[in-house]
Amino acid sequence: MIAIRRAEERGHFGQGWVDAYHTFSFDRYRDPEHTGFRQLVALNDERVEPGFERAQTAPQDAEILSYVLEGDLETRDATGARTVLHRGEFRRVRATGGERRVRATAASESPLHLLEFWLQPRTASDSGELEHVRVSDEEKRGKLKLVASSSGRDGSLRVGNEAEIFVSLLASSEEVRHELASGRHAWVQVVRGMVTVNGRVLTAGDGAAASGEAEVAIVAHSDAELVLIDLA
Repeated sequence: MIAIRRAEERGHFGQGWVDAYHTFSFDRYRDPEHTGFRQLVALNDERVEPGFERAQTAPQDAEILSYVLEGDLETRDATGARTVLHRGEFRRVRATGGERRVRATAASESPLHLLEFWLQPRTASDSGELEHVRVSDEEKRGKLKLVASSSGRDGSLRVGNEAEIFVSLLASSEEVRHELASGRHAWVQVVRGMVTVNGRVLTAGDGAAASGEAEVAIVAHSDAELVLIDLA
C-alpha cells in the first residue's frame, strides 16, 4: 500500500524569517491523523533567512538528522558544540531528556533550505552526541546512497534504531529500486522534480508511505532529488 502526503496538506508556519512545513504534528502544529510514521516522528521542510536563528527543545529522546539542501547551516547545542554544514551535508544530533536545545542559523548570505528528520531511538547511541557527513552529488547521482544506518556501514551516520536513510539525484527517465525486507516499511520524500513511486505521481514536497510492498520503485519524470527512509 502506498499512502501519499501531499505538499499542500502539510502544516505550515511562517514568521517572515522562517518558512516551515511539517509533514507530521510538530511544535504548535497538531494533526491527529498525521503524528508520524513508524520511527519517523517528525519531518520538517524549512527555509531560514540569513542571520536569523531558531531554537528547538526536543520534547522526548530523539535523534535529529538535518540535510542541507541550499545555503549553510550553523548549529550549536547545549554542550557548546558548534558546526557549520554546507549543501549536501547531513548532521545527526542526539537529544535526550527533553533538555537538548538545538540552535540553527543561516550562516551565509544565501537563504538556508533544509530537511529535518526526527527519529525515535530504540537503542542507546554509542557514536557521540554530534556527527556529520558530506555526500557529493556524484555519490548520489542515479543511485540510492546510504547516509545513515544502525551499523554506520559504508561511512554512514550511526543512528540508534533500525532505520536506514538514503538520498538520490535522478535525471529524467532514470529509475532506482529499493527492496523491502519482510515487515519493513519506507518513506519517500521528494525534494525537487517529479517522480512516480510504485506508479503514484509525486512532486516536490510530497511524501509517500510504503507498507506491505516488496520493493519501492522510483522513476524520475524530470530531474529530481529525493530521500528514502527504510523503517522497521
